[in-house]
Amino acid sequence: MLAAFAEGTSRFTNFSTGADCASTLACMTALGAKVNKLADGAFEVTGVAGRVTPAAIRSTAATPARPCA
Repeated sequence: MLAAFAEGTSRFTNFSTGADCASTLACMTALGAKVNKLADGAFEVTGVAGRVTPAAIRSTAATPARPCA
């Protein structure tokens, strides 16, 4: 989750395929971070670096169609 708010791109290997991890990725995307699944199964997350507003967080958390953990 910290990668979503950081500056730059973070790479994650051996990422869990569990529903809670997928939900976290969906939340990061909803907040504006870029999430890319690479061919080798790793993920890259490019953070928003301070561009998320409190309104965006409230909007994302209040939308039941988005599975945020």
